[in-house]
Amino acid sequence: MQCNNKLIGVRSYDVITDAYEAMIPGWPAIGEDYQGHGSHTASTAAGNILYDVPYMIAGLGEESDGVILKDALFPQISGVAPHANIISYQVCYPTSDEYTGCPGEALIAGIEDAISDGVDVINFSIGGADSNVWADPVQLAFLAAREAGISVAAAAGNSGQACGAECFGALDIHHLGLHKSLQQHMHVVSLWKQLLILPVLLILS
Repeated sequence: MQCNNKLIGVRSYDVITDAYEAMIPGWPAIGEDYQGHGSHTASTAAGNILYDVPYMIAGLGEESDGVILKDALFPQISGVAPHANIISYQVCYPTSDEYTGCPGEALIAGIEDAISDGVDVINFSIGGADSNVWADPVQLAFLAAREAGISVAAAAGNSGQACGAECFGALDIHHLGLHKSLQQHMHVVSLWKQLLILPVLLILS
């Protein structure tokens, strides 16, 4: 994997890369996004401006780059903050039967590294819930990020509010979600995966 003028940094963690041989034998144990979710959320948050973009669906094999259904359907598209830079922190396992989810130690390490790296925004497109937000280590790490002046945007899920009065990130954080029945984005500001500020955006995925 190579950094460029958009992706200016990549971090991964031993708890993730040490499992690579069991999960995806022969693949380099680096911070590359082999599962695809991180790349998807990164483009939504900070994708560059593109013109005359085709409408595509996913493909397999020789069509793994996608199948074009209609050329130049979209005159212009971009992420929310197309001029932002990205530092990617790999805190979740690529999908496998044995290794799933996002280890807490990697989540906390990613947030702490983001604070040390001086990012301006954390985009946390990872769901979860905890009944005691004041005792959850990840949420307390986000509180530390807010105290460091970092804006945090946390995923609020894709099916409406399913985790009680407070979802993952209930401590002074911006919540975002997609309500499937309405098929529209909802932005909820509460006391705790996209508010973006230049120049550096952290993508945790």
